[in-house]
This record gives sequence, C-alpha cells and structure tokens, in this order.
Amino acid sequence: MNENAILYALSTLAQTCAALAAFLGAVWVFRLQSIDQNRERILSRIAGLLNHPAKTDIEVIEDATRRQGDFGEMPDALARYNRMTAARNTSIRWFSAFEVGTLLIIFLSLIGFAFVPQLACHPILTAITFGVLSAGAVCITMVAFWNGFGFEGIWPGRWSTRITRTIDAWRGGADGPTW
Repeated sequence: MNENAILYALSTLAQTCAALAAFLGAVWVFRLQSIDQNRERILSRIAGLLNHPAKTDIEVIEDATRRQGDFGEMPDALARYNRMTAARNTSIRWFSAFEVGTLLIIFLSLIGFAFVPQLACHPILTAITFGVLSAGAVCITMVAFWNGFGFEGIWPGRWSTRITRTIDAWRGGADGPTW
C-alpha cells in the first residue's frame, strides 16, 4: 500500500464522517423540532383543561399531575406528554453519542496522517485499521439512528414490533440505557 492511497483513505474517512455528522445533525434537529411542537400542543391542551394559560410549563405539568383525576382525558394527555419528553431525551442522548463516536473516528483518521510512513510499511495492519474505523462509523450511525429515532413507526407491522421489542429487551427497556 503506497502513501498516497493511505492519505486518500484517511482524508475520505474524515470527510465522510464529517458529512454524515452534518447531515444527520440536520435530520435530528428536524426530529427535535417535531417532538417539541407535539409537546407544546399537548401542553397547551393540558393548560386549557386546567384553565391556566399563563403558568410556566413546569407549573402546568405539576398541577395537571395533582389534578389528573378531575378530568377524564388528563391522564392520557399527561402520558402523551411524558412519552414525548422521553422520546426527546432519548433522541438527544443518542445524537450526542453519535457525535462523540463520529468525532472520535475523525480524530483517529487525522492522527493517522502523522503515521502515514509507518502505515505504508504495514499493509495488513493498515487494512485492518481502516476496516475497523469504517465498520465503527457504520455501526455508530446505525445504533444511534435506530435508538434515536426508533423504526417502529417507519416499518409498521409485526416484524418491526418484534425487532424493536427484542432490541429494547436487550438494551434494558423501552427507554434505553440510563446514563
């Protein structure tokens, strides 16, 4: 393996990870905006039921939790609001993990520029290193995307539910890992 090929591979790996981080960052921002709009809509409905439009979000939720027996649809509205909050937190957690992993791969590929002559002398080690970094980028993206977005709504049907439940059980519950 010659030095130019190694330089191109290191450069391509860093550029691909940076482009992937930027693209998925935009997608995640859209997801968070969608979740926030749903949360605001539900919160507005809860505040309307309580007749407290001027209170802060926290005060409305606390009041709704105390008085949920007074309104027939309040428990359902609170449950939907809590699900949206959990989805938002899960999405942020997994996006952060994705960004850290992607930045680590970019960092390692940039460090590789300092060791191009050594990498050129060891083609098998170089091929293994590039394979691990490339597979790591794919795995980090898939795991973060799966857990940050969830595919149950994208792939409706029995198989999607079964796959999602299996992964939820494997990782410790529907809310994901607790960090």
